[in-house]
Amino acid sequence: MPGGAEAGPVPAVEGFGAPALRREAIRAAAAFSIYLALYPLWTYSGAHASFGRLVLAFGQAILPWVQHFPAGRSIESLRIPHMDLLIVLALSCCITAWGVRFPVRMRRLAAITVAIVLAQTTAIVLQAQIDATRDLWTARRLMILLPREFQVAVWTKYMLFEFGLQLAPFVILALHTAWGSGYRLLPRAGRSGGWRVWAATIGMIVLGIGVAAWIRVRETDQRHVETHVAFGNRMLRDGDRPAAEEQYRAAIRGGCSDGQVWYDLAALAARRGDPAEASRILARGEGIVGDAEWRDRMRQAARRLVPAGGAQRDDSR
Repeated sequence: MPGGAEAGPVPAVEGFGAPALRREAIRAAAAFSIYLALYPLWTYSGAHASFGRLVLAFGQAILPWVQHFPAGRSIESLRIPHMDLLIVLALSCCITAWGVRFPVRMRRLAAITVAIVLAQTTAIVLQAQIDATRDLWTARRLMILLPREFQVAVWTKYMLFEFGLQLAPFVILALHTAWGSGYRLLPRAGRSGGWRVWAATIGMIVLGIGVAAWIRVRETDQRHVETHVAFGNRMLRDGDRPAAEEQYRAAIRGGCSDGQVWYDLAALAARRGDPAEASRILARGEGIVGDAEWRDRMRQAARRLVPAGGAQRDDSR
């Protein structure tokens, strides 16, 4: 060192000396005090109920897109605590973010609010799927989610909701302290910051390949195929022919060799006015179905292009 001066100790985190820690402790205490005052007002003003309706509406809109089977408990019947208390805490931290420009406060509050709504909505959708899986397994020993999928859903919902609800207040206060002290959690992106984009892109590609591979494995699992067949049978009994055909086709793509499924799928194709497709289904099924009696019935049906009434169903299966 110049002049023989000795180097002093380098702080572990720049900007977090004793005065800064005292200031941030006072700021956190003020934020929590404001939270205690705001939350009753938030509840009595109807904001709590409005938040509940909002996340339920989001969940109800998302559920049909993620449901693999047309079964699920109504989201409106779910009774789980809402996470809007975290929004009130984030708002309190925003109020006490002295020295931070107002637009910056609003951006951070908006980001935290969006994250909370997404976490709550995801937890609600997962809970609906978990409940539907348990109900159907108890009633009919059919699997909506395979055991590994069910474990992942339960674990994810726990981490997002039960554990997340306990951890999130500390995370919000920690962010409040870091942002209030001027500490930057991530370094500014320079010219070398392009590696983050590449890393994120590669990660998304790998994730997409993994999900696609798992979907392929799941669709060929015999337990999954049986569930498709069961739902197809139910839809056919209820008179919903398009839904029944969709379930039967999914079962056949998964490797179903049940002769009645192939026969009924051909009958559905014929009833919607496509005898050529019905003939193709029967010809293909004849080479896959192992039961000789069903193969004979399919040959006879192909000769008469499938009767409009379809097969007499065996509902005792």
